[in-house]
Amino acid sequence: MIVVVIFNIVQAFVAGYALWRGGAPERSVSLLLLVASLSTWLVPARHLSYHHIFWPVLWIDLALLLGLAGITAFADRFWPMWITACQLVTVAGHGVRAYDPELWAMAYWFITGSIAYPMLVILVVGTWRHHRRLPSGVEFAWTAQRHCHDRLTTQAEPPS
Repeated sequence: MIVVVIFNIVQAFVAGYALWRGGAPERSVSLLLLVASLSTWLVPARHLSYHHIFWPVLWIDLALLLGLAGITAFADRFWPMWITACQLVTVAGHGVRAYDPELWAMAYWFITGSIAYPMLVILVVGTWRHHRRLPSGVEFAWTAQRHCHDRLTTQAEPPS
């Protein structure tokens, strides 16, 4: 249980940092991670066992994967691809458990529970890099913003 408390404290600090210093993708990912963590915490855990698939957590992990994939598709950053890949590993862990019920319970726990720590590290590094780039000029949050900016600047240039 202490592992869960420590993780929640670390996640709160990481989310606070991303909300304070991050751009729209960093803030969006931090909110998605907080909602997923809170949803997992609210699921009744009396049947929580890594000897079987815990379906409510699988659905939460799948919803988080879809949300992260949406951010990855539209963000003008590279790091969301890494965090989405980590979440894909988590969802795949549920799939492996479904395919092979004889999978060692500790392996299932490790795959579905421990991958969240590297996700937090990725979010911190992405937020730090975003904040560091801000003084150097324009930093676009979403790819569509970059495309609109590029179109406007090329149309505004006089012909030579």
